[in-house]
Parts: sequence; structure tokens; C-alpha cells
Amino acid sequence: DILINKYSQNPKPYVLTADIYFNANRLSEALPFYLKASTFNQIPYQVWDHLLYVLSHQNHWKSLEENASKVLDIYPNQSYPYFTLAESLYKLNRGEEALKNIQQYLLMQRKSETARAAAYILQAKIYRQLNNDEAENASWAEAMKINTPSNPAMIENTLVKITDGEK
Repeated sequence: DILINKYSQNPKPYVLTADIYFNANRLSEALPFYLKASTFNQIPYQVWDHLLYVLSHQNHWKSLEENASKVLDIYPNQSYPYFTLAESLYKLNRGEEALKNIQQYLLMQRKSETARAAAYILQAKIYRQLNNDEAENASWAEAMKINTPSNPAMIENTLVKITDGEK
């Protein structure tokens, strides 16, 4: 509080406070400080990255959409904002727009298998929202082809089938 009171026109104390909460996994407490820091000009990309992460994990879909769009205006070559924008648009039932962003993310994530698996899972969910069974199944198949220890595709696909009453 002392730093923020003394340097209220500087983003650094807000970022520092937010990062302390973020690193302690106290995301809801980090959020207002990241949001305040984002109102300043020329903050580093990593601050935006953390803000998008927190908004996503706190299910603030409208704010996530607004901030991911803002980040893409400033840092168009970063891939994570495309993923979070796709995620927020999907959650806001705007599947067509979400699909464009997840496809851009996939183009940018050619080397990261873990990122590609997460993208294909989200893409499958988007296609499901759009009632495109063939494309949904193809996305699940692509996700399950990726062989990484942290690939949740099999579990996610099974959960989708269970909620539909399929075996």
C-alpha cells in the first residue's frame, strides 16, 4: 500500500503487488492490481499475459474478451491472447468468432505439442457449439494424436461423451 500510495501514477507498484499475489496463487487478489496496471501505457507483455491468465481462471469472460483484444492490438505476434480470446468468445456463445481465433493460435503454435493439444480441445468444443459433428470429431482426433504426458484430450473427450449419455 505504501508503494502504491507514493507512486500511484506508475504501473510498477501495481504490477509488483499483483505478481506477489499471482505467485502465491491468490488470483482473485491479483486481479484488481493487474487491471489497474493495464490502464497505464507501455506495460510489458508479461503483465498482460498474467492478466489474461487470471481472467481466464476466474471465468471473467467479457473482461477476458476485451483485454485479449486490447493485447492483440498492442502485441499482435503473441499467441496466448488468441487462445484466450477464442476461449472467451466460446464461453460467450460466439463460436464463429472463436473459431477464427483458435485457428490463428494453431497456426502460431506449430512446435508446442501441449499448446496444440489444448487448442484442438477448445476447437472441438467450439465445433460442438456450432453443431458441426464432423469437424468436432476431427479436432478430437487431432488432440488425441498428440502424445504428451499432460495431454488431457482423452479425459475431456470422455467427459463430453458422458454428459451426452454416450458410452
